[in-house]
Order: sequence, then C-alpha cells, then structure tokens
Amino acid sequence: MSDYQVENGTGSMTSQMVVPEPRQAVDTGTVSKVREEGKGKSAMSSDATTDVKEEGRELCKSEPSILDGLIDTRFKTMEECDEYQKAWNAKYLAPDRQRAINEKAWFPYLFILHNDNERPSAFRSVSHLMTDRKYWSYLGDVWNGYDGMVIRQPSPKEFWLPLFRSNRPNRSCLMSSAERRHLASLPNRIRVFRGCRAGMEWEMSWTLSETVALEFAKRIELAKSIGVLAADVGFKCGVLSAVITKQRILAYFDDRKEQEIVLDPRGMKNIKLHRLIVAEVA
Repeated sequence: MSDYQVENGTGSMTSQMVVPEPRQAVDTGTVSKVREEGKGKSAMSSDATTDVKEEGRELCKSEPSILDGLIDTRFKTMEECDEYQKAWNAKYLAPDRQRAINEKAWFPYLFILHNDNERPSAFRSVSHLMTDRKYWSYLGDVWNGYDGMVIRQPSPKEFWLPLFRSNRPNRSCLMSSAERRHLASLPNRIRVFRGCRAGMEWEMSWTLSETVALEFAKRIELAKSIGVLAADVGFKCGVLSAVITKQRILAYFDDRKEQEIVLDPRGMKNIKLHRLIVAEVA
C-alpha cells in the first residue's frame, strides 16, 4: 500500500511521509548575491565560477516543490508518485476546489485545479451537479485531454463507458457541429483501426485512419522499449482493424486531427490484427 491515501476524494488523508509545504519565496538577498557574483564570472577562475553555480544549485534544492515528487528516488513506481501528488493537491488545493464546486466554476475546477491524472475522476465526481449541456460539453473536453497510455485508470472501458452511455438530454453538445455532420455522413458499416498493446483490444478509442493507429502503436512500443511502460512477458503492440456498424459509435472527435471513433466495444468479435509493430530504437 502506498504511504498516502486520499479518502473518497474529500481531501482527508493519512500519511507516513511529510507532504512538503508550498514553495516559499526565495531570499532576494541571497539571489542577488549569486547574480552579482555571476556577473563577474568572466574574471573569475574556473573554480570560483563552479562555487557560484553550486551555491545556486543548493539554493534551489533547499526549496520544496511539487515537482520533487516526480524525481524523488523514494518512489519506486509511478503509482506511488501519483498518490504522493494526490495527497499534496488534496492538502493545498482543497479550499479552491470546494469554492469552484460551490460556484459551479467547472472549467477552473477541472482544468486548473486538477492535473491530467486526476481530471477524469474529478469530472465523474461532480458530473451530477452539472447541467445537461455542461455535462456533455465537458465530457468531450476531458476525454480529448486524456491519454490512456499515461493516465492510469483501473479499467478505461469500465470507467468511461457509463459516462458516454448516459441518457441525459442534449447529447449533441458532446461534439462540434462539424463533427456531428461528419459522423452523420459515414456509411452504416465502417472500418476502424486501433493501435494498442496486447490485452487492450476491447477498448473504446478507435480511428478511421490506419496512419493514426500506426503512430499510436509505435508510441506504445517505443515507450515499452525505453522503460516507460513495463515490458511484460508476451507484450506486443500492433494495429487492429474491425468493421463496425454506426450503432456502436458513441462519438466522433477530430479536435486533434485523429479522426477518432469512440465506440462501445462490448460484444465485438471481428477484431483482426492488421499489423504487428516492432520498435525501431537507435
């Protein structure tokens, strides 16, 4: 179990490790001293220049930062780092988050007061407080800012599917007018592609473009090769293809020029391996 545990998203937490205080103002006199010494570096010996640089480094090290958690060797996994950051945010951002909820200021609540990892859960936790139009509009925004390769949710399909299958009115707010027109113009049977690793075939994000799917598969394979993703036994990446009917489609997004098809993958049986990917690492 991680050293940090945030309960029910309320901001209460238990801790065995001290969460750093917010960054304090650096003493301007010390900074000026470093800068003044730095101005004369051309006349200094190399040893004196090194001393000034080291003094500056030590000054920076002494100031706690939220970024410390991203590089701290205490964290053996990204999940531990996530829990640390959640605890930090819950401690210092809780008042602003509650104020945003009280004022129904959904944009700052979602996109300023939560990071990329927290945003999907943050949206789900307040979605019942939103108007129907806001619900669908922000669902699309949060989805389009989501990267399933980076953001670690227990199960992407189980997390997102209930949100997209909501029966709330004004579903048209989910997509732009151009996206709605393009979706309406598609034939009843459509070939879609997905770049993914083994075990992630039955998920929601697909594309009309084989090229886009190929780029995603290469990104995942490269991430595995350089150690960003764990290379489990049998870990393989590839481009999948399938023919679906429009009834499966929950949304079409092209905000990132990816021709993305968000679909309900339950019961899909005709998924085929279109291309297997091998990373090209120098």
